[in-house]
Order: sequence, then structure tokens, then C-alpha cells
Amino acid sequence: MWNIKEIESHQKTLIEKYAESTDVHQKASLAFVLYQYFIMLENCGTLRYTGFYNLLSKGKLEVHTSRQMRYEALVDRSYQSYTFLRNPSYLSFVVELLENLAEIDEVEDPVFQPINMNEDYLYAFSEDFYRSLDDEEITPIAFALLEDRTNYQISSRILKGMENYGGITFHDPFFNKYYALISKDHSIFDLQSLNHETMHMVDGVMNPCFKHLFNQAFPEVPTYTIDYLTYDYLESQGFIESEVSKLRTNSYLYAKTLSIITLQKVKNWQRDSKDNDPLPIALERNLLEVVSIVLSYGLYEEIKKDKDLGFQKLKDFMKTDFAYDEKPDFSFIGISDENLITYSKTLGRNDSFTK
Repeated sequence: MWNIKEIESHQKTLIEKYAESTDVHQKASLAFVLYQYFIMLENCGTLRYTGFYNLLSKGKLEVHTSRQMRYEALVDRSYQSYTFLRNPSYLSFVVELLENLAEIDEVEDPVFQPINMNEDYLYAFSEDFYRSLDDEEITPIAFALLEDRTNYQISSRILKGMENYGGITFHDPFFNKYYALISKDHSIFDLQSLNHETMHMVDGVMNPCFKHLFNQAFPEVPTYTIDYLTYDYLESQGFIESEVSKLRTNSYLYAKTLSIITLQKVKNWQRDSKDNDPLPIALERNLLEVVSIVLSYGLYEEIKKDKDLGFQKLKDFMKTDFAYDEKPDFSFIGISDENLITYSKTLGRNDSFTK
């Protein structure tokens, strides 16, 4: 589990560094990390932090210190917009992806069967999964991360408002430390969450630039690819078929819901915006995530066709940073816009989830 004393010590050091710094860019970086530390401590599961804030929050009320709010405001001001999303032709392309994903059949939200798995079992499963990938770069990095359990906090006590997150990963570039928070569901979903958050950290190690977990275009592509592979691995290991099916259903229902909500947000923005109005940050992130959902499915298909070549394409993607003002071109991993349209139609027909 997380070393809370170490986190508190790092936080104190960075607060002092923030107060002393006169460099605008460094202060923005420090503010982001410090904002992360506040979220981490609020959700670390201890009575001192999580229990205390849950008691104060009384349902929907969010409790933040003035310092925390100041850091959050600076983070928002430092966000750099992906202007290519405002290009009419590219926005129309993403809207087509949205429309295809919105065609996914409506089914009831799955309810997972309770499964009693202790932390040792969860870590052992994740190690076995990453061993099965047998990749010369991804596998050893994942093993090193999983071996250091101070990288992880697996907790059933989560701050109010965070209950719907399966997990979230934080990165402190100043101390070069990753932290993954896993919200324990006591179901098969915990296995997916641990693999998913571990891949976020693997991704960060392989492309160690600060913006990676802050202002990067497609941070979910590697993790969503791992989600698809996790479903297959669970089936290969004889896990309860109905529970694995629920994971797949959960995944495509999320894609459908996100697409429907984002389509409406795009229409609202197109109706209300004036010339040169930027896209809201939340809408930008939704649009980029929809592209990520489809692109990750494409990489998953590439891995199924040729494992070594598919993983090489995934790693090439992970080591690439995308410009803020240029339309992303995925041809270097063999995936065109036309391929993405086809993949989105496949997802929309639920073909990818039919076994």
C-alpha cells in the first residue's frame, strides 16, 4: 500500500518548492502534482483523511482547502487546447465515430457477482497476465511496478464522488514516483482495474514526459487495449464466462453512454459558440477519449492478428507525443481514418463482444 508518510513528506517539500518558485511553468507543474496529492490523501482510505472528509462532505458537499482550490485553478489555466479538434472536417470525422458507437444495443447495466479475492491474489493475477503478454519491454516494467506495492493503494473506502472510478493513476515527476488508486469492488472488475492502472504506469515509464498524465491527447489507448486483452486472458484461464461477459458489456455500455453524451455536447457547442470559441476542456477530453476507444480496439485487433507486430505498434504509439495543432495521423502504426470508421461500426454492431 501507499507509504502515507512518504506522500506527506513529498507534499510538504513540493509546497515549499511551489512557494519559492518564480518560474510560471514550474509552478504550473508543481500545482498539478500538489493537486494530485490532495486527491490521493483524501482517497487513501485512512480515517484521518478519507474518513474525516467523508464525514465533513455530508453527501454532495465537496470540501477543499483554499490552497487546494488555488492549485486546481492554476492547473485548469495551464491546460493547452487541442486545436485540431475544432477543424470542421476532423470534428465531423469524430462525430461519425460517435454516431457509430451510439448504435450499440441498449442493455441493462451488469451487476457483478461478489468474489472474495485478497490483495495477494490480485497482484499474482496481474503478474501472470503481464507474463502472458511476453513482451520484452512491457512485461519487465509491469513486474517492477507490481513488485513495489507502495505504488498501489487498493481500498474499499473512497471519498464521496469518487465511487464510480475503478481506479486512477497519479505521477509525481519531481520524485519520479507513480501511484495507482484501485477502488475495490470485490468482483472480477478488480482484476481489470489493477491491470488497467498498471498499464497507465507502464505507459508513463516508456514515455516519461510530464504532460503524459496531465495533458496528453490519448492516455487511455494503451489501457483500453489492455482491457480487451484482459477479457481474453480471463476466458483463457477459465474464469466464470458470465462474469467476463459482464466486463465486456460494461465496456461497451460505457462507450455508448459516453458517445451519446458527447454528441449532445457537440451539438450544444455548435449551436451556442461564436467564431474562434474554444471547445470546453471536458468536451475536448470526451472527444479524444472516443477516438481512444476506437483506436485501442484497432490495436487489439492488430495484436490478435500478429502478436509481436501488434505489440510493437502499441509501443510505437506509446512513445509518440501528438501535437496540439495538427490532426493526429496513426498511419505509422498502420491504422487509417477509414480503419477507425470500420472499427467504430464493428463496435457499434457489438460484433467485438459476441463470442
